[in-house]
Amino acid sequence: MTQATLNFEASYNFPVEQTWAEIADFGGWGKWFSPAKNLFIEGDGIDRVGCTRTIRSDATGILYSEKQLEKNENTHTLVHLLTKREPATAFDDLTSNLQIIPNGEGRSKLVATITINFKNEVDREAFEKFSSIGVTREIEKFQSLEAYLQAQNQQ
Repeated sequence: MTQATLNFEASYNFPVEQTWAEIADFGGWGKWFSPAKNLFIEGDGIDRVGCTRTIRSDATGILYSEKQLEKNENTHTLVHLLTKREPATAFDDLTSNLQIIPNGEGRSKLVATITINFKNEVDREAFEKFSSIGVTREIEKFQSLEAYLQAQNQQ
C-alpha cells in the first residue's frame, strides 16, 4: 500500500475565531463551498465528533461521506475521514487534518494535512500528478471561504 501526504496552507484576512467558526461548522460548508451545497449530517443531524456528513456534488454526481473524528475548539483543529465515495476511488481512506492558526494582526491561516492510503502501489509519476491535482483542488476549495467571509463582512 502506498501512503501519500498532501500539505497546503491558505491565508485569510479574518481573525482565527471567524475563520474557525466556518471550518468548525461541519454541516455548514455548503454556505461557502459550492460543490457541498447538497450536504447534510446523517442521523439526528447534530454536528459533533463521530457524526457523518454526506455530500452529493450537483456538478459531478459524486457522493462523499465523511466522519468527523476530532474537533478541538482550543487548538482550532478539525479532523475528518472520507468513509465513502461513489463511484469508488483508488484509495482506501483519506484523512483531512485542518487547523486554523494566527497569521498576524486580525489574520488567520489554514494549515492542512491530507493523508491518503492507496489500495495498490502507485507509480511515482501517477502519484505526483495526483498530488498536484489534489493540492490545487484543495487550495481552490478553501479560497472560496475567503470570498464567503468577505461577503459576510460586507452585510
